[in-house]
Amino acid sequence: MHKSSPQYFDGFKFVRISDLPYDQSEQLASWIPQEELIKLDVDGLKIIDCVDYKDYNYWFDNYLEPSYNIAI
Repeated sequence: MHKSSPQYFDGFKFVRISDLPYDQSEQLASWIPQEELIKLDVDGLKIIDCVDYKDYNYWFDNYLEPSYNIAI
């Protein structure tokens, strides 16, 4: 499984859960507390399922693919 690249808005790095591959979006949504979800208003479009990229990165490296960071 590959790690998604961040999106940027006003210098803020994030991922949108609904833009992730299905397996990742399901697992991340069940792992992250609802109060950690970030709501953005981008050109009048309300996006309610954003996660700080550092949180996604931590989750990916430590929960989804713990061997992703291990150098061979």
